[in-house]
Parts: sequence; structure tokens; C-alpha cells
Amino acid sequence: MLVLGCHVAEVSGARQVLLSVHDAGCVFSRKITPWEVYEVEFGNYAAQLLQRGVLAEGCASTLQCLHADNGAIQKSSTLRSKMEWLSRAFVQSPPREQ
Repeated sequence: MLVLGCHVAEVSGARQVLLSVHDAGCVFSRKITPWEVYEVEFGNYAAQLLQRGVLAEGCASTLQCLHADNGAIQKSSTLRSKMEWLSRAFVQSPPREQ
């Protein structure tokens, strides 16, 4: 299972978005496959990053699902389309109760 992470932080006064894909297939190894830093959150970036990670790791035939939180990028139609193109399930966390 791959986990798509999106972390937003302010670095030297500028907003930075870190996108990463973690291989959660092994309990002891949280290997970060690809990662990129951007200035904006954009679904196309996540879709491209996911595709690069899947191709680089050679796991296109064994990838069963992608887990993502309920962030804007993870909900984007571009990322969902990429997952459909990869013919895989898309799993989102249920909303947290306040």
C-alpha cells in the first residue's frame, strides 16, 4: 500500500508544500519513494508524483491501494483520475469528529 503525504510549512517566510509517497507495504520500512517541494498545493503535482513513484518502484502490477488523508490535494479529481488510470483503489481516511 502506498501512502500519499502532504505537509505544509512556512520556510523563511515562504509557504512550502512537501508531497511524498511512502511505501507502507512493510511495517518496519516506511521508505519514501518520491518526494517534491512546491510553493502551492495542486492536484496535478500529486498525480505526477504518484505516477513517478509507481514507475520508479516497479510496483504498478502489485499496487493495490493508495491511502490519503482528507486534504485538498488528496481529494482532487486529477489524483482520482490518475488512480483510475493506474486501475487501483483509492482509500481516504474518514472525517475526524470534532
